[in-house]
Amino acid sequence: MGSSGSYDSYRGRSDLYSGYARTYEPPKRSSSFDDRSDEERRREAEEERLEREKVERERTAAGAAHKREVEESRKRLRDNPNPPPPPKSRIAAEEVKYDRSLVRLGISKPDDQVQGLVYLLIDNSASNDIIRTHVRNTVSYILGTMGAICPGYQVVFDFVSDHYDGSGHMQEIDYVYPTEDGVNGLVSSIAHVHDMDGGDYPECFACPLDRISRLDFGNVPKEKRHVIVVTDSIPHGFGYRGDDECTAGLDWGTVMQKVQETFATFQVIGCAKEDQRVIMDLSTVKSEEHRKALVTNAILFFMARNRGRQTVEGFLAGWYAKMLREPIFGQQTDHNAQNVIEMMVEFIEASREDLDALLDRILVREVEKK
Repeated sequence: MGSSGSYDSYRGRSDLYSGYARTYEPPKRSSSFDDRSDEERRREAEEERLEREKVERERTAAGAAHKREVEESRKRLRDNPNPPPPPKSRIAAEEVKYDRSLVRLGISKPDDQVQGLVYLLIDNSASNDIIRTHVRNTVSYILGTMGAICPGYQVVFDFVSDHYDGSGHMQEIDYVYPTEDGVNGLVSSIAHVHDMDGGDYPECFACPLDRISRLDFGNVPKEKRHVIVVTDSIPHGFGYRGDDECTAGLDWGTVMQKVQETFATFQVIGCAKEDQRVIMDLSTVKSEEHRKALVTNAILFFMARNRGRQTVEGFLAGWYAKMLREPIFGQQTDHNAQNVIEMMVEFIEASREDLDALLDRILVREVEKK
């Protein structure tokens, strides 16, 4: 589940993700008028057939490569009952040289050519110190993998706490693409993000959510706008004892209605309070090290999930293979890795039969022939 490393080390392993994620999209044509000749229709139909076959070959090859890698990793684990821990990867901040000219604080406007948007809100309060620090240290991994999952998208990082922290309760980093240049700019900008305290237990998520709901999204439609929140707390307005409420006077229900109207998805990682949204509670994971890695990959899981079934299958297959390559659980690695994937799959909307078939492919299960 390790999550550190260079941008190139993760972007370079994108073949599996992109192979699984490849889908055939027929060319868009006007339904009102079609002046193509019969010969043109036949030629285009043949081109579409060849493209469909090419996509299917790529997906089949990706699945076969995944199966080989899993089987080889399992054999290594069997042959070496006590594998050494994987080498500790360097974190992004150690790999990228700070460049003041690349710092982009605040939120402006997305690029005109961007295909989709992700707004990542990170709880920056003291109680969430382990997670906030880990997210900052693993932006190379996040952007590197995001580049394979949703190339052409931009992401905003917003480190959020509470009004007690004054102007520091929203520390925003502007839109970046999941590219090497994006990593350089993001790491340089994160150097300007300061740890905050947060004051009372609830945090002020209403304010940043209200703010991003009012942004200029350019040409990006609602179905390609997504919000992911990472927190160990709850927002103001849930009736928690000692809640000093949002000093800006925002009502949580009103803000959430606006979020629903503006974004395709609103997804929360770590918060146990459910408000008719996608919630992933990782608070039961005892190990700090494992919880950190799970949070980072849960962010990427939701990005992949938002892109569709084939993309999320490719991500989970790649993540499972990575856990086997880096056996941090020793002989329990395969068992624990399968438990993680099985947990994540429950957040995919599909029938039980389809989810079981997906798990058979990802976990390379031998299915008995009837």
